[in-house]
Parts: sequence; structure tokens; C-alpha cells
Amino acid sequence: IWTSGPTRLGTAWLVLLVGAWLVISPFALGFAHYTAGIANNIAVGLALILLTLGSTRNGLLRAAMVLMGAWMWASAFILSVPRERYMWNNLILAFVVIMSAVASETPYPPNYRPDQS
Repeated sequence: IWTSGPTRLGTAWLVLLVGAWLVISPFALGFAHYTAGIANNIAVGLALILLTLGSTRNGLLRAAMVLMGAWMWASAFILSVPRERYMWNNLILAFVVIMSAVASETPYPPNYRPDQS
């Protein structure tokens, strides 16, 4: 019950790109000297990359990707990073992560074929 078996990456490939961007975004957007911002984005970025790769083995890991997206959304307001770029970066990417993780999951089993009537 806790494993759904191997799945395709689907639209979750976009989460790989988001994870990579999160790792480099503190340096590219200029908030690398804010410890909370850099630590959060690097940790979340690496976690997203690992969860996305792991979700090809166990599709239930996509739920954790949604939770990471929710944390990204909350961290934009919780962490004291006084840069609007940090806030908007995390808000937009949180939306992308949540939508990609949800859209990449299918309610059908891997071998499902619709009836050709």
C-alpha cells in the first residue's frame, strides 16, 4: 500500500529544473549573504531534486514534493530575508512545484489502456 511502483517522470521534470535554480538562485538574485535565504533555498533545491528522482521509483514521493512547495510558499513570509526577489522567487517557484507535482501524477495504473469502442 505504501508503494505505487515505478512511474514516469511526467511533468515533474520541471521540478528538477526548479530544484537546480533554487540551489543557484541565492547567488544569481543577490541574497547569498542572508544565511536563512541561502540555507533554505539550497536545502529545498537539493531535496526537490532527490524527491523528483526518487518519485520515478515511488510515485508517492510526489506528495512530499507538494509539501516542499508548500514550505517554499510559507518560507517566503516566515524567513527574515529582506529582499523582494527572494519572496517572489519562492512564491512563483512554489506554485510551479505544486502544479507540476500534482499534474505529473495520474490516477491510472501504469498498464492502463482505455477501451477502444
